[in-house]
Amino acid sequence: QAFILHVDSLGNYMWSKSYGGSESDWGRRIFHVPNDGIYVAGYSNSFGNSAFDFYFFKTDLQGSLIYQKNYGGTKREKLFGAVMLPDTTFILVGETASTDNELEDIFMMRLNAVGDTLWTKQMGSSAGVDRARNVAVLNDTTVLVVGDYFDTDSLMQKAFMMKLNINGTYQWFKWFGNNQEFSLNDVTINNGMVRALGYN
Repeated sequence: QAFILHVDSLGNYMWSKSYGGSESDWGRRIFHVPNDGIYVAGYSNSFGNSAFDFYFFKTDLQGSLIYQKNYGGTKREKLFGAVMLPDTTFILVGETASTDNELEDIFMMRLNAVGDTLWTKQMGSSAGVDRARNVAVLNDTTVLVVGDYFDTDSLMQKAFMMKLNINGTYQWFKWFGNNQEFSLNDVTINNGMVRALGYN
């Protein structure tokens, strides 16, 4: 199950609770909002009608469940990254196999604070596996998304970075990598400097 552990500043145990259903439930990102509650993004196959779906839930500050929701298509969706925007909406990123050929596509969505879907976006190469692995806030209106994308010319996985408007439209999409396979797993932004981490 998804699991929240609460410790004090010295690492002393305060409380822990589990969330989900009768199958596998994964918590991937956690957000604490003072005087509001705790938000968790992950994926689960305890709910819905597919192998896995995006899973999003909110608790109060003591960990009592307020709501839980799942999102996805008829096949598998897995969440790898999420970010909370300044207006307390959320962008979730990962992959979906709810495609015609069941090859994974990039899957992204924006939720409000009560878990309602504001938009969803699915994009892919149609010939290989494509996934978004993480997302970071660039400013009040844009985020950066990183991951890997199948290049139909080289038939290899390439790293990508995308500048995405919070309304769901992207401003640019750039590839990274030469004649090897590449992926970007994480991205951070500080004082206008973007740093991304991955593998090849």
